[in-house]
Amino acid sequence: MGLAGCEGAFPTDDRAEATGEADVCRQVSSALLRGQRNSFGLNFRAAEDAFAELLSLYALEDVTGQCPEAPSQAFVLMNQALAHSSQERFVTADGLFDRAAELLQGEEAGRDDYERDAALLIAYRAQDQLNRSVLEGARAFVEQAASGLDDVSGGVARFSFGPGASRAGQGIDLAGSGLIQSSGDEQLQVIEEASNQHTLAHVRLLEGDAAGAEQAINTALDLIALVPRAAAAYRPRFLSQRALIKLERQDYEAARRDAAEAADAFAALMPDTPLEARARLREGRALVALGRADEALSTFERGFLVYEENPVVVEYGSLWPFFSLALNTVAQQPAREREMGARIFRAAQLVRQSITAQTVSGAAALLGEGDGEKARAVRAWRDANERYATLKALQVLQLRDPLSQADQARSLAEGVSQAQEEVERLRAARDRIAPEYQSAIASPVTLDALQSVLGEGEAMVQVLIGWPRSLILIIDREQITYNAIPVTDSQVNVLIGLLRRGIETDREGRVPDYRADVAFQVFNLLFSSQRERLMSFDRLIFSTSGALQSLPLELLATAPPDNAWRAGDYTGVPFLGAQKAVSYVPSPRNLVDIRARAGTSDAAGAVASFADFRAGVDPDKVLRVSRLPQTCRRLAEAVDRVGELPGTAAEGQVIGDIFGADARLATAQAFNEDAVKEEGADGTLADYKVLHFATHGILWPTPDCFTDPALTVTATASEDSDGLLTASEIRLMTLDAQLVVLSACNTASGYLTSASNSINGARQAAGLSGAGGESLSGLARAFFAAGARAVLATHWPVADKETTALMGRFFRLIKDGDMDFATALRLSQAELRERVSTSHPVFWGPFVLIGDAAQTL
Repeated sequence: MGLAGCEGAFPTDDRAEATGEADVCRQVSSALLRGQRNSFGLNFRAAEDAFAELLSLYALEDVTGQCPEAPSQAFVLMNQALAHSSQERFVTADGLFDRAAELLQGEEAGRDDYERDAALLIAYRAQDQLNRSVLEGARAFVEQAASGLDDVSGGVARFSFGPGASRAGQGIDLAGSGLIQSSGDEQLQVIEEASNQHTLAHVRLLEGDAAGAEQAINTALDLIALVPRAAAAYRPRFLSQRALIKLERQDYEAARRDAAEAADAFAALMPDTPLEARARLREGRALVALGRADEALSTFERGFLVYEENPVVVEYGSLWPFFSLALNTVAQQPAREREMGARIFRAAQLVRQSITAQTVSGAAALLGEGDGEKARAVRAWRDANERYATLKALQVLQLRDPLSQADQARSLAEGVSQAQEEVERLRAARDRIAPEYQSAIASPVTLDALQSVLGEGEAMVQVLIGWPRSLILIIDREQITYNAIPVTDSQVNVLIGLLRRGIETDREGRVPDYRADVAFQVFNLLFSSQRERLMSFDRLIFSTSGALQSLPLELLATAPPDNAWRAGDYTGVPFLGAQKAVSYVPSPRNLVDIRARAGTSDAAGAVASFADFRAGVDPDKVLRVSRLPQTCRRLAEAVDRVGELPGTAAEGQVIGDIFGADARLATAQAFNEDAVKEEGADGTLADYKVLHFATHGILWPTPDCFTDPALTVTATASEDSDGLLTASEIRLMTLDAQLVVLSACNTASGYLTSASNSINGARQAAGLSGAGGESLSGLARAFFAAGARAVLATHWPVADKETTALMGRFFRLIKDGDMDFATALRLSQAELRERVSTSHPVFWGPFVLIGDAAQTL
């Protein structure tokens, strides 16, 4: 009997106790189903949420006592750990794995499924090592499984791959209805060995042994064929892996066949999941190599459509074969330039790194919470999608069953058809009732939609950094131009890292040289192919990726600088920011959505300024509020140590003096977490055109523990007050702001990077990953979702005197001159930039505008 049917174990009379126990079993079954299905389908954020719900049930109820067939808590913990690891949250994954191991060594050591869980822990640790690209560690776990070594608890280690592994002792399967059916110890051992070979193939491929990888994956396929019902789920995954191996071995026709079969099987078994999209892209890559361009374009598009509905990590490298194909198509057929440009533009919007994917998926999940009409519409669509996926899986399994009855097959086919129609109906209702859902998942916009909102003399510049070549697109109201650029992400990382070091002051406050010569080198690498077109616009709106998100592009030099900068005089450097009004958007959709809103703010008040927060919060409380393990304590302690910003009170006062009676200033204890969240929820903050937060921006350097960027606020005694105003909490606010100013954003970066490195090691020896820029974009997205139109933020700490002067000048310009934000910022920076003593970019360069910078107050 499967866990999904555990309620059948109870009598059907009216006894309340039995009914309550059955309800618990149903909740456990539902959460386990969602967790394993989403994890198997690579939707790790959704899997994480499901496993978190399951762990809450274990904490509140006697799950193992009420539901004898429920999995162990260690099993749930290790599934949650792998979901974290798959999102590059390795520190929290370590804590969860450790808790699972402790349970297996202690109170759960005597369970009937102990050996199964001990084996799974080894399997999941192997996958965790692969996620970290630690091949030696992954191989060690694989070899331990293959040789049958005892694990730390003394149990025999048998290997079972990934979150979809079956559990013979309980008869639990991936779909709760036989998707991966347990069928005796012998068949289970076959599945385990097949999974072991699959992981070994992955390791060998990463090690460069393609022939050995192919041998291992073929063994996996031969083994899984012996267990037909398990093969329904495992064979497509193995085929997709073999397609990748065949691509490396340049056996393109075989790669195409394997990838096509895998994609079609995923579409039938787990429709619209990243597994299908990934296989489609591999099929497309094979078709390109075979010279079948039109088929490849169509196949790529099918994969992109799946990714558009799934806010998961999409690496630039996986899309490069499509970009290359489109560029080559235009070279051969110039008449298709706009068509290919529109396709490239749409695909380029799918590229997401880990922090962005987590921010976006978290925002989407948040829209489904609560009792409002929008939340209900989102949940109804999700529930229908879940039902459809389950019925599709059952249909695939029934087709494989030789004992299946024709009338049963017809009935199930009708159910699948009706479920699919319901999904489409509820999807349309979701987009009608909650149109912000598309914004939340950063769904791509069309080229026509973007061009319709661009103004005269304005262009969007999209730069994607990657391997083997990067990509640039320049889009104005009438035209799109694009080309590959001969620079890779690793090269850009090193160069941007070199420039960033030029604006990082030492402990004594000394400012290093900013390499203006390198600033021109970067500009030339990125834009030389379209320099004339780029410089023909008055306004440039950048959407960038990778390390480029960590440096304001205003700091690039558009021509070779003279040597005066070597003596500390930067007044003669032709900075891009001195010549153009520059702004940024996390994605093109943000600009389209903001400009689609009707009119400007209706707020009566001019500005509400928050400054001079009071530091100090118990690190244990920070961990408790965010539900994090002790392995994240060093980061929680860093939040406590970021320090107060007394100089920001003067900045707030200057702004108050400028706007007089139309301004409101809240400092010290008045700038507290409870008050800000309450006023954001009840509409008080919606009565101000400008919101000014002079406080630390917590932009996490890695997603290891915390994933939500935040602002520091004065903590209170409230149970959920941790001194952090997170992006998720900001999204719940109701704002009507023309502009949100974060004038001390990222001032805490030094504390956070140091703490992160101390618990997990430095992620890169040189260069930048762009994680801080991704977090800043996540913070901006949150304010946009709450109702803001533009965000002014800073990339690094700035001296109080210079910040106060620049902010004062900026607010005077937008108040008295009816000047747009981008122009006002450029002119405000000019006062510092043109004075030798403050011409170094460290003084004027950190300020960036995100969103619609053409707005006025």
